[in-house]
Amino acid sequence: MFIEGDIMSKSKKKLIWTLIISINIIALYIMLNQYNSQESLYDQQITVNELEKIVESEDGYYVYYFQPNCANCKEISPYLIPLGEKQKEGFATVNLVKNKQGWEKFDITKTPTVVFYNSGEEIKRLEGAYSEKKYKEFFESK
Repeated sequence: MFIEGDIMSKSKKKLIWTLIISINIIALYIMLNQYNSQESLYDQQITVNELEKIVESEDGYYVYYFQPNCANCKEISPYLIPLGEKQKEGFATVNLVKNKQGWEKFDITKTPTVVFYNSGEEIKRLEGAYSEKKYKEFFESK
């Protein structure tokens, strides 16, 4: 009887370890997919030099200034970027970690910041993290 119980105990341990390893693999897979989907949000990044040319020549252009390490940017990007991309005006993102000169050149004091430019002039801006509804209102107001 003791041998049977010992075998049962070993098979239970093996099952538990198998479950633990499986759960960890699944969790890792989910985390990697979330990271990759977050990264793809920023596919349309532009440099400060590109932005200067666009802002001067385009009639109506939204720019989202962000930092990849900004907690608020990470929180709002999943809904802000798709909203911006739906606008009939142009929309782009500027990574201020890669484009440090953007802080001073475009008078950005914090992230996240969304600015609407028209014919080289800043028309309106929204600084800080807000709800999806607030960003919709910002994009809809002219």
